[in-house]
Amino acid sequence: MTATDRYGLAAAPAELRLTQELLNTVGTHKYPDWDLLSGMDTARAWFAGIPGAPELTYEDLFDLLELRDSLRRLVKGEPATLVGAVEIRIDAESAVAVPAGASWFQAAVAAECLLARATGTWPRLKVCRNEGCAIAFYDSSRNGSRVWCDVATCGNAANVRAHRSRQVTAAPHSPLW
Repeated sequence: MTATDRYGLAAAPAELRLTQELLNTVGTHKYPDWDLLSGMDTARAWFAGIPGAPELTYEDLFDLLELRDSLRRLVKGEPATLVGAVEIRIDAESAVAVPAGASWFQAAVAAECLLARATGTWPRLKVCRNEGCAIAFYDSSRNGSRVWCDVATCGNAANVRAHRSRQVTAAPHSPLW
C-alpha cells in the first residue's frame, strides 16, 4: 500500500507520483500517528515499496523530512527551495551513476517537478485546504478548481462552517421585551 492509497485517493500522473507519495507520508488530523516518516521502521517500509528506491539510512530520514516540508510549501504556492545537492553522472558509455538514499529521492522529485512544470500539470498537485488535513491530491477536474481532497468529508465540513458563520452574522437581532 502506498502513502496515497491509504487515503483512498487516485494517484497523480507519472510526472508527479513520487512527489505526491512523499507529501502523503504525513499524518492527518484524523490519523496523526500515520506519519510514515515519524520513525525509521515505518520510513524504511514505505521507502522499500517504491520501485528502484535504494536502502534508507538515518541521515536520509532527516533529508526526506526537509524535502517534504519544502515540497509542501511549493505546492501551496509559497517560496521554498528543494534541499540537498543532487549529482547525477553519465559517462561516455551512457552509464548513469545514481545517488543513494534520500539523494536518490531528491533527484527523482526534482526531475518530476521540472517535468510537471514543463507539461503544465504542476498546478494540479494541491494540498487540501481543510485545516488539519494535510493530504496531497491531484486535481483532475476540468477547470482545475478543486480545493479539498474529498468534497464529502473535508469539503462538507468547510461548507457547514461557512454556512453557520453566515447564519450567525445574518440573523436579525430582535429586541428583548
